[in-house]
Amino acid sequence: MKRSLGIVTTLACAFAFAGTARAEKINMTEGLWEMTGELDMNGQKMANPAIQHCITKKDLVPQTLPNSQGMKCKTDQKVTASTVNWTTTCTIDGGGLMKMVGEITYTGKKFSGFATMTMKIPNAGEQKSSLTMSGKYIGACTK
Repeated sequence: MKRSLGIVTTLACAFAFAGTARAEKINMTEGLWEMTGELDMNGQKMANPAIQHCITKKDLVPQTLPNSQGMKCKTDQKVTASTVNWTTTCTIDGGGLMKMVGEITYTGKKFSGFATMTMKIPNAGEQKSSLTMSGKYIGACTK
């Protein structure tokens, strides 16, 4: 269960913002963002630690997946006005499968959103979780 929870938490943070969008007119400020969230897994709520990532209008979301070795993922997303909707499906070595469906809405220097995730892990069954998230612009990117 602990390993599954670690995988879910890592994936929730990483995939909550997965994909690349072509949205030149989206209402967001490019630069360094701090993102936080709360994961609800089987009724247990857990705060995810804040992470920082540079976001641009070309790359609206983080692309790096820590601890993602052994995973193959595909993300489909749609950008409408200032909202990004996505579905990410991943196969995990050993036969696991993860699917996340989410949405974030930018409002200049803030965003809020949610995602739901279903994960099927061999010998662990199916697990469902949800994530609420928010982000705020904190300044220029240093790199």
